[in-house]
Amino acid sequence: MSDMHSIKMAEDEHNQRQENHMDSIVNQINYRLHRSNSIGNDNNYKWTETKQAEAPRTEESKPGDRRIIHRNSWPAIHNDPISPRGPMKSHIGRMKEELQDIAEMPTSPRSTTSAGTDSEQEYDGFPEPEQQCHIITNLDTECTCTYAVSKLWYGKWEEYCGVPKGSIPGDSEKPGPLEMDTHNDANNEYISEQVWKRLVKWYGVSPSHQLDRKHLYFKDEKMFDVCILSPFSGIVEHNVKKFNRFEEIGYIECQLRRIFHVPDYKKSRMWISEKAQVPRFRQLLLRFRMLNDCIHRDKVYILALEECNGTTGWPTGEPGEPKGDMSKYKDIISGPIADDYWEQEIKQSLNGVQTSISEMVHQAIESFLQNSRAVLLEKDSSLNHSTKLLEYKLEDAKSKEQLLAEQERELAHMEEKLHKQREELEKECIQFDERKKAFDEELKHMESLHQVQETKIKLDVGGQVYTTSIQTLRRDPNSMLAAMFSGRYELKKEPDGSYFIDRDGTFFRYILNFLRDGCLEAGTLPNDSVIIKELLRETKYYQLGELVCYLEELLQAISDK
Repeated sequence: MSDMHSIKMAEDEHNQRQENHMDSIVNQINYRLHRSNSIGNDNNYKWTETKQAEAPRTEESKPGDRRIIHRNSWPAIHNDPISPRGPMKSHIGRMKEELQDIAEMPTSPRSTTSAGTDSEQEYDGFPEPEQQCHIITNLDTECTCTYAVSKLWYGKWEEYCGVPKGSIPGDSEKPGPLEMDTHNDANNEYISEQVWKRLVKWYGVSPSHQLDRKHLYFKDEKMFDVCILSPFSGIVEHNVKKFNRFEEIGYIECQLRRIFHVPDYKKSRMWISEKAQVPRFRQLLLRFRMLNDCIHRDKVYILALEECNGTTGWPTGEPGEPKGDMSKYKDIISGPIADDYWEQEIKQSLNGVQTSISEMVHQAIESFLQNSRAVLLEKDSSLNHSTKLLEYKLEDAKSKEQLLAEQERELAHMEEKLHKQREELEKECIQFDERKKAFDEELKHMESLHQVQETKIKLDVGGQVYTTSIQTLRRDPNSMLAAMFSGRYELKKEPDGSYFIDRDGTFFRYILNFLRDGCLEAGTLPNDSVIIKELLRETKYYQLGELVCYLEELLQAISDK
C-alpha cells in the first residue's frame, strides 16, 4: 500500500509540474497575441499632454491636469479565452492554434524616430526641470511591467518640474533617489518601464527601494516567506513578500539582495523550499527561468538568499554557481547620470565650505599672531633669566668635571689591576675545566665498561661467535637487534650460553663495529661493490637505517667511478 501511495504522489507531482509549465506557455502566447494586435498603434500606449482628452478619466485625473503618468491610464489587460485549468490535451490543441494564428498574422515595423528617441538624444547629462518634463511626456509608454514609486516622491518630482498649476519649474527642492512605500502599497505610484529607466538614470534608486514591479499581462501573484539562508532558516521568523509567479528568478534575487542589504561586491544564489517544520531547500541556479517553473500552485514556499563569504566560499558548502547575467538589470537599478549630478552638487557644497573655512582660518591666524607676540615677549625675559642661571651652573659643572677627571684616572688604574687578576683567574678556570672534562670522560668510559661487563652477551651468527653487550645491541632503537634484546621477547639460549642468529657471520663484525662506534670510518670497508652489496643486504635485514643510507651512498660513489 505504501508503494502505491508513493507512486500516486509522484504522478500527482508530475501532473502539477506539467500544468504549471503549460500555464507559463499559455500566458506567453496570450502576451504575444496582444503585442501582435497592437503593433503599429502607438496611440494606445502614449500619454501626452496633446492627447490627454482621449485618455480615460478617473477620479484622480481631471480636465486640464498635466499629470504625466497615471496609474490607471494603462491599456486593459488582454482577456485570455483559454482556461489554464482545462485538460492537458485541450491545452496542447489550443496552443497549436494560437501559434499558427501568430505565424499568419501580418506585422509592421515600428518607427524608430519617435519623439521619445529625439528627446533622449536631444539632452545629455542631468536635464533642467522643464526638459525632464518634456522628455517624460514624449516617452513611449508601451511596456510589459510597471514599477513602484512612492506617491510622495512622485509628487515632489512633479512639483520640481512645474507640473501642478501655479508651480515654477526648479523652484522647489530637487527630489532624491527614487523611493517606495514598503509598508502600504496604496501609497505607491506605478509608472511605465521607460519612465522608470529615465528617472533612475537621473536620480538613481534608494537602497530601501525593493524594486517592486507589476506585470501587465501576468497578474498571478503569490505570497512567499523570504529569509537569509542559515542553519536556522526554517525556524526563525521570516519576512513575507509577494512575487509574480512568472517573474524571473534573477530579478527576484535582485529584490532580495536589496531587502537584506547585500553589498554589490558579494555573490549570492537562491534557494527554495516548501514551508514545513523541517524545510528541504533546493537551489535555484538558473536566473533566466521563471519562478512558476519551480513551484506548485497550491503550496506555500520559503525563498532564501545565500551570501558568498569571499575566501571561505558558500556558507552551506554546497557546490553550484548561479547561471545568468545580473548586469541585464543594471539600467533598472543604477543611475550613472544621477551619480554625476550629485557629485557636482557635493563639489559645489564642498567649495562653499572650503571658502568659509578659509575665512575662519585667516581670522584664527591673525588672532594667533597677536597672542604669539605677547607670549614671545614674556618668554624673552624668562630666557634672559634662564641664561644667567645657566652660566652659573656651567661654572659649577667645570669644577665638578675636574673632580671627575681625577676619579676617572684612579678608576682606570684599579680597572687595569682587576683586568690582570681576571686574566689569571680565567687561565686557572680553563685548566680546571680541562681537568674536569678529562675526568668526566674517564668516568664515562669506566661506567660504559662497567655496563658492558654487566650486560655481556655471546652471539652465534652463522657459526661465528661474537661477544658484545646488550647495551651495544640496543644502540639503534629502531633495529631488529634492539627489538630482540629489549626484554619483550623470550629468547632461547644455546647449550654454550650463546644466542643463535641464522645469518652470514662474515659481515656481522662490520655491523657490530657500527653499533659500537656509531659509524664506519673511511677505509675500513673493502672497495669491492659485491662485498658492499652483501653487507647492505645484511644491514637491511637488521634494519639499521643509518648504515643502509651510508652503504647506498658508498655503492653510488663506486658505480660513478
